[in-house]
Amino acid sequence: MKRYAILMLAFLCGLILLSSSSLAFAQEEEPLTSEEEGQSSMSVYFYLDGELSAVQRDVAGGGQMVEFTVLELLNGPSEEESAQGYLTYIPEGVKLQYSTVKQDNSEYSVCLSGELLELKGDPETAAKALAQIERTAMEASGAPKIGVTVAGENTGDQPEDAYTALGVAREESEEQEEGGGGKTVLIVAIVLGVILVGILVFLAIYIPRKHKGASTRSKARGARSKKTRSGSAKKKPSGKTKR
Repeated sequence: MKRYAILMLAFLCGLILLSSSSLAFAQEEEPLTSEEEGQSSMSVYFYLDGELSAVQRDVAGGGQMVEFTVLELLNGPSEEESAQGYLTYIPEGVKLQYSTVKQDNSEYSVCLSGELLELKGDPETAAKALAQIERTAMEASGAPKIGVTVAGENTGDQPEDAYTALGVAREESEEQEEGGGGKTVLIVAIVLGVILVGILVFLAIYIPRKHKGASTRSKARGARSKKTRSGSAKKKPSGKTKR
């Protein structure tokens, strides 16, 4: 019964560890705002070792916080980040023309300049660039859907959907986004799983041995006690005296 209780306790500890890890990931995605400086620490996504990876940028808070975050993305990695291996697939010179958001915050859209069309003919690179834009804008705005358009070449031209203009299926961009954080989450889950299994194996082996050892010692003490009582009985005088 004790062994079952200990195993259940270890299982609950594992669930707590997993819940804490999920909470930590959720908290990382929330902007950290400094009221004194009026700035927020926002996530901007570049690629590192083939995976979407976030770097932090301090941007001005307020109503244009999302736009400032997208501008940081378009500026590309810093020299230090580039030295660490971060890179962007967004062409140099792409500018943010404007952004819109629906009243219910169900969709946030950005319109970018025509330099983005340099990726036309290279759908793989275009998908990676669009994934950077979507992931950054989605976390900054909190909107579940992100629209990306490209400004027309001539004044008065209607913006064109970036996916259509670049020949990229939206699913390709979504696959790039999912691949970004999936690897890290998988590694954390594996590590926690190994720790939990190790705890369970240790308890399953250690507890029976400890119980067996305690039982053996108890039997040994009982045997010694019995032997002592037996010896005492043999040495006890009969009470008769010779005359």
